[in-house]
Parts: sequence; C-alpha cells; structure tokens
Amino acid sequence: MDGRGLDTPRYDQLPQNFSSAGSTIGAPTDAGDSEHRQSGVASTISGSLLSYYSGRDMAGLLKKMDGREYNSLNDAYFLPSDEAEWDRLDKQHIAFRVGLKALVPCPDIVDACLAPAPGITRKVLDLGSGTGVWAIDMAREYPHVSVVGVDLAPTPLDPASVPSNCRFEVDDVNLGLGHFYDQFDVVHARLISSGIKDYRNMMEEAEKCLKPGGVVVFVDYDAMFCAQDQVSRQPMAETNENGSWLVRCSHEMRHGAPLKGSDILGMEKCLDEGVWDHELLDPETAQAGSLFLPIGPWVRVPDPAKSEQMKFVGTIIRHDYTSAFRAVIPVFGRLGVPPEVVEKWKPHVEEGKFLL
Repeated sequence: MDGRGLDTPRYDQLPQNFSSAGSTIGAPTDAGDSEHRQSGVASTISGSLLSYYSGRDMAGLLKKMDGREYNSLNDAYFLPSDEAEWDRLDKQHIAFRVGLKALVPCPDIVDACLAPAPGITRKVLDLGSGTGVWAIDMAREYPHVSVVGVDLAPTPLDPASVPSNCRFEVDDVNLGLGHFYDQFDVVHARLISSGIKDYRNMMEEAEKCLKPGGVVVFVDYDAMFCAQDQVSRQPMAETNENGSWLVRCSHEMRHGAPLKGSDILGMEKCLDEGVWDHELLDPETAQAGSLFLPIGPWVRVPDPAKSEQMKFVGTIIRHDYTSAFRAVIPVFGRLGVPPEVVEKWKPHVEEGKFLL
C-alpha cells in the first residue's frame, strides 16, 4: 500500500460550521459526584483530591478487576490505571508529539498565550493528565509557566522527577472545575471522552477556567476509523469478509460505553459541531483540524525521511490499539457482550489480527 494523502501526519481541514453564530474559522495551522470525596481516600484542598503518596491512599484510589487496576472515582472511565496502561499512554504521547510536530496542534497560539509578562504567572491546566507526560513536557518547554495536571488516578511518577513548576491533583472533572475558574492561560484536554459523562458540560467548564485571551485545546478521536483514503469508513469484521477487527471492537466499545455513563457519542457531536457558538469563546479565532495517523507501519511516500517517520508513528499506534483493546476485552462482558463472543474475539486481539 502506498501513502497517498499521508505524506505528513498532520492534516488540517476547514470543517463545516454548524454554529448559529455564522462566522468562519480562522486560518488552519501548519503543523502537519461529590460523594467520592470521602475521608480516608485523600485530603481535599480547594475542591481537588490531593495527598496520595502513601500505600493506604493509593489503595483507596484504585481497585482491582480482571487482573488489572482501575480508578475508584469514576466507573464511566473503563481503561485501567496500571503499569501496562502507563506504558501505552507514554507511547501514545510520542505518536501525538511526532504527528503534530509539537505538544499542541496550535503551538504559535500557545506560545503567544504563555509569553512571559512582568508580574504575571502564566498557568496551564491539563485535564486527564494520565501518566503526566504531557504536563511534564509542557513544564520543561515553558519553565516560567505553572502547570497543573488533573486525573482520576494518581500520576505514576517519582516526585523527584517532576519539574518544580509542575504539580498533579486527583479529581473527577465531572464534579466541576469551579475551583479553577479564571486562572489559566491554556487548558488542554486530550482523549478524555471515555471518562466524561457530559462532554458539552466539560467543554464549558474547561472554558470557564481560562483567563480572558487564553486558549483551550480539545483533542479526541473518531471511533469509526477511516480507510486509506481518509474519507471512507473501514468495514467491520464479522459483517465483511475484508473487515477489520479493530473496527469490530471499536464499534462495541463506542456503543457500549454509554451504558457505563460515558458520553463518547456526545463528544463526537460536540467536536463535529465545533465551539464557535460557545458563549465564552471567540468565533473569529476558533479553529479545528484533523490528525490522521496510520495504524501499523504500512505507509510509503516518496520522501524516505517521511516514510520512516510514518512507519515509526504507525508502529506506536499499532501498539497503542493492541494494548487498549487487550485491556478493554474484559470490559465487554460488563457491557452485555456474551462471554462466548468475548472468548472468540480474544485471539484476534492478542495476535493483532484486528489491525487495519
């Protein structure tokens, strides 16, 4: 297979504007439940859960199921929080960074928002910080900036390895972000939709955390994967002889996640419609774009260097989905998929046969 249309991982587009504001987007970039807050889990400071250094606190924030560890705050988020998952998330971060050629899809705008100013402390909020790798990279890239990462589970880091301008908090974004309102120059939320119960509300809460003139960056994925032409949908295994097991598993996860309280379908609607009509945002500067990354090292383009880059990214993304669906397979039973079907799918996942 060749790599027509994939000579760069970054692909910007001018999406349809469904906004009642009727404005057009700016020029695309060129970068290619309060009951959880119980004593004995963690201490509460300014509405956020902190102080999770002891083994006792870690045990209160995590639970074991199917041989994996999961967060105890939010059942809607069904991916684990353990060493195997941390490895997956760190590799996923590398793929995004290579694909975007930056930590964000709009580095020039972020640079402007975080430019040093006398007497002002620039601040960044990372929602769903995972392993903390994005927040730490931001803290190192902008040493004059204060970076806060928030996640459902403790960040798996040695405190000594965290830059002094970076800290982490344990909290459930679904409980609201009132303690963060009007404080940040940049708010970042990447791939957190599976744990969000109302995506539109999350977006509005994130926007309220911005200072005037700040920027919020929402990044999430399309669970209905594209074929090589980046337009057609990839057919699904069991309904098409040439179908993909990735699409089969993703289809079940996409439609089963709402049964656990996840607003993945709401996320898709929100990102399709855009943010042009959000009250706190400027419709003249709101932008949108797509990042297409191959699943597997199959892309070939005339430029050898770009071919190697895409092969590297594709290899990482293949590992990402292999690990993710290996973790999700046990969850299918809790979503109503019959056990015999789950057992049938397992070999496809373990052997990588579900990949595009």
